[in-house]
Amino acid sequence: AQVAAEVRDASGLWPLHLTGTGQAPGQRNQEVTASGDVLLLCGPTAVGKSTVGFHTANYLWQSEAKAGYIDLQELQFVRPPLPTSALNAYRAANLRAAWATFQQQGAQRLVVSGPFARPEDLDAVQEGLSGCDVHACRLEATREALAGRMEERLAPGGPHLAGNALRGATVAERERQLEATLLEAQNCTRWSAGTTVDTTDQPLGETFGAVLRARGWLA
Repeated sequence: AQVAAEVRDASGLWPLHLTGTGQAPGQRNQEVTASGDVLLLCGPTAVGKSTVGFHTANYLWQSEAKAGYIDLQELQFVRPPLPTSALNAYRAANLRAAWATFQQQGAQRLVVSGPFARPEDLDAVQEGLSGCDVHACRLEATREALAGRMEERLAPGGPHLAGNALRGATVAERERQLEATLLEAQNCTRWSAGTTVDTTDQPLGETFGAVLRARGWLA
């Protein structure tokens, strides 16, 4: 905590207050040119977006394709939380800027996994990537499969994911989170998000293979 405090003080950035548009006061609204092929992975909590996304990107790296991988969750650590419209603008701008940086190093393909709870969340990111060839792919799973994967996150030695709301949760909190996830999964099926891949009984290799084929990236 002391080291963090010293870094904070040395940076001169605090206190920092965001505006309703997701920008810091005085921050310049720079136009960032973007192009290239983008895969957006969406779906309910615990369906495996980050896992499938990273393995998809790893396949591209192993095939020597110049590609980037971004977990959108990592671009939206803002407290207190922003209103939905402001958050969408905030993370879309972050994503566009990050992708532009990757492209400066020669990347032409980008894999993005993200929490898109509503169609407008996905739309905002797609609009932020205007100029790119964007394809969305939604991962789905049954109620039983989602419940099992959420329990895996709680198991000793399980993955400690940044932003994981299940860490340290009580039994009651876990049950509420599971119900929220199942409702999220149900709502996701009510709107179109490009290609749909059912991950219920499918090995990881087959899932990200299906994702690669849907995007046209499988050699």
